[in-house]
Amino acid sequence: MPVEYFDVVDDDDNVVGREPGGKCVKEGLLHRAIAILLFDERGNVYIQRRADWMGWYPGHWTLSVTGHVSSGETYEQAATRELSEELGVNCGLRRASKTKSPDWRYGNALEREIIAVFEGRTTNPRITLSKETKDGRFVGFDEFVRMAKKEPDKLTPDTLLALEAYLKSEGGAHRLGRR
Repeated sequence: MPVEYFDVVDDDDNVVGREPGGKCVKEGLLHRAIAILLFDERGNVYIQRRADWMGWYPGHWTLSVTGHVSSGETYEQAATRELSEELGVNCGLRRASKTKSPDWRYGNALEREIIAVFEGRTTNPRITLSKETKDGRFVGFDEFVRMAKKEPDKLTPDTLLALEAYLKSEGGAHRLGRR
């Protein structure tokens, strides 16, 4: 399997190097990632549950799509690619927010990311689960926000961070009726 490379970035999101993705995670090199909230025509958001074999929070719920930005890709290109790879969906995406993660230690890994958060809307999607996913479903957005507040241990930390950033954005404020 070919090695995937990530752009290493500084705290201002400027590219300062290029390294294998495994090295970025093992050594805690700051790199780019995306997170997508995919809404259906009724305003429900799609969430997925990570497969039990995944190294990062297996069996936990996550956003519609999360993933890394490959070296040379823009956030938008990565989001479009990941949406197609993970769910088999193609739709327009809008960048809602961007946030920097804290240092997340998990086993021998140290994940440090700048995450661009996107929102998309689809009508009657035919979602196909990737091998990285064991379950997925659309839920009411308010229900998802309540889940994040009441049962945060069931969600991945990047999901909680991306949701927090989204809720502070114009799109999140609109969905919660704070506009």
